[in-house]
Amino acid sequence: MTGYILLQANNKKYSIESIDAWHETKMTSSNEPAPLAVSASSQYSADYPAWRAFDGSIANVGSLNNCWITANGVKVGHIQLDFGRTTTIRGFSLTPRQNSTAASGINCMPKKFNFLGSNDGINYFLISEYKNEIWSAYTEERKFVLSKPVKYRFYKFEILENNGGTYVSIGEIKFLKGVVMSELPTGSLQNFIDYGKGLLSNLDQSINIKTYVTQDEVSKNDKGLRTSKLDRKPLYIEMI
Repeated sequence: MTGYILLQANNKKYSIESIDAWHETKMTSSNEPAPLAVSASSQYSADYPAWRAFDGSIANVGSLNNCWITANGVKVGHIQLDFGRTTTIRGFSLTPRQNSTAASGINCMPKKFNFLGSNDGINYFLISEYKNEIWSAYTEERKFVLSKPVKYRFYKFEILENNGGTYVSIGEIKFLKGVVMSELPTGSLQNFIDYGKGLLSNLDQSINIKTYVTQDEVSKNDKGLRTSKLDRKPLYIEMI
């Protein structure tokens, strides 16, 4: 076996996931799965609700309703995700509506927008602002990494200008967890296989989430009974 890497510090073993670890949303309605909830300033019709931007799916071209669209003729607006609890993120990504016609796809993506955070849904704080964001292809997923992790319950995109379309549309929004570190009980061969990485990168990034992996080794008692190995992640600690 070659090419598997774990980190060691103070006699402890760690597995590091890359910066491309994402929060799962996979929404099926505006408030499912709980405790997630989505809202927006407007929508084109019932076929283009805001939750479609958080359903975790990038449909193939031709599935044109797998997106959020503002009311016809409305080129500004906002879309928001409530995580239901404070959640640390390191960034986000935006993907256009899967429409190869620019007028209904990339031209409707946000060009100028603010990214805001809130813990009560009333008082919002500017996290970052973006200008002159121009998409060249409907297949492009553009990742925006923040200068440092932030922790809020509500995250809102305030769209101030699109790329010239008759409305705003977004195919998919994802939130970046950042670097995830898992502490392992041993540096066993099986842990190298299960948790070892072939390539370590982004080690200059801050660790956002730390998990503990607990394991019970297989043992045999005097009656010949065996206990099975458990491999689970019982909790996590968010770190900034």
